[in-house]
Amino acid sequence: MAGIIQAIRFKQWLPEWDQFDFDPEQHRRKPDEHILLFSMPAVQLRALSGVYRRTRDHVGGEGLQRLHDPKRSAAIRDFVRFGHPYSSLPSGARDDASAAMRKPGWLPTAIVVNILTANDERRGRKVAASDLVSIKDDGGSRAELSLPYIDRLEQWMPSELEPFEVIDGQHRLWAFDEAFRR
Repeated sequence: MAGIIQAIRFKQWLPEWDQFDFDPEQHRRKPDEHILLFSMPAVQLRALSGVYRRTRDHVGGEGLQRLHDPKRSAAIRDFVRFGHPYSSLPSGARDDASAAMRKPGWLPTAIVVNILTANDERRGRKVAASDLVSIKDDGGSRAELSLPYIDRLEQWMPSELEPFEVIDGQHRLWAFDEAFRR
């Protein structure tokens, strides 16, 4: 039995999108008309997610994602671990006298992912059949995601391509790389 995540399912589809050219041969498959909203621990999400580091070969190169800024990811990591204002203190000021300023630093924004299918290919790789995340919905507003492992605390790693592809929130997930490597 796989790990299960409960989700809310709702339609977010505009009629004009039906006129778009969705060509699977050009890596443009038609997405599902419904999206899912769910919650899971960030370290678990990081294990399931492919976060592609974009590089630019020339000045002014355009891209969908910002270049990775390790300082930004470290600041996010510190905020989650220590909250504000403690996370903003220079490391030399983080001592017993300032420890009372620590508090939980919740991330207030969503991380948007694309759940890859068996047919999706990224950079010449596909998700292994045993690593796929399946979605079971009731046709209404509820859905369940079946994860490729049972225990959410298990140190799971995909055998090939990660089953989630991050659309937005790369820096927030990179902030958890330190915990992910433990």
